[in-house]
Amino acid sequence: AASAAALAAAAYFAEPLISPYISLKDFTNVLMMILFLLSLVLSVKNIVTVLYTADDLPVLLPMPFSAGQIVTAKLTVTLKFPVVLSVILINASFFGFGLRAGMGAAFYIGTVLSSVLIPVTGLAIAALLTGVIFKCCGFIRNRDIMVAIGGILTLVLTVGYLIVSSILNSNDSPDAALSALSAFSGLSEYFPNIAFMNGFMFDGS
Repeated sequence: AASAAALAAAAYFAEPLISPYISLKDFTNVLMMILFLLSLVLSVKNIVTVLYTADDLPVLLPMPFSAGQIVTAKLTVTLKFPVVLSVILINASFFGFGLRAGMGAAFYIGTVLSSVLIPVTGLAIAALLTGVIFKCCGFIRNRDIMVAIGGILTLVLTVGYLIVSSILNSNDSPDAALSALSAFSGLSEYFPNIAFMNGFMFDGS
C-alpha cells in the first residue's frame, strides 16, 4: 500500500513535467502495452508449468473435481502475480496522473477495469496459444516446449527493445525519447483491448 501511494504521489507531481511532451493517453497506452506483453510472457511460462508439467496432476485427476474446476483453479494461480503487478502499477500511476490532469469519471472507471482486464487478456491469449501448440504437438508435452515458447517470445521482445533503443539513441535529448514513446503508443491500435479501453477512458466511446 505504501509503495502504491508513493507511486501515485510521484505520478501526481510528475504530470506537469511530462504533459508538455507526451499526452496522458499516450502514457496509458505505453504502460498498458508493457503490462500486457509482460503478462503474456509470464502466463505462457506459468500455464505450461502449472497445467502440463505439474507434479500434482496425477493426484488431482482422480479426485471429485471436474476438469473445468481444475483448469480454472490452476489458471487463477497463474493470474496472481500479473494481476497484482498490473493493479498496483496501473491504478497508482493512472490515479496520480488523472487527479493532477483533472480527468473525469470514465478515466477512473477505465483505470480500475483495465488494471484487471489487461492481465486477464494476456492470460487468455497465452492459454489459447499453449492449448493450440499442445493440441498440434502433443508428443512434446514436457518442459522443452516451455523453453521453446519462452525463447520465441524473448526473441520478439528483444527485437522490439532493440528497435526502440535505436530510436532513442539516435538523439539523446529528452524530447526525442518522449517522441519515441509517443510513436510507440501508436502501436496500441493493434491491441484491440487497449485501444477500446483508451477510447472509453479518453473519448467516452
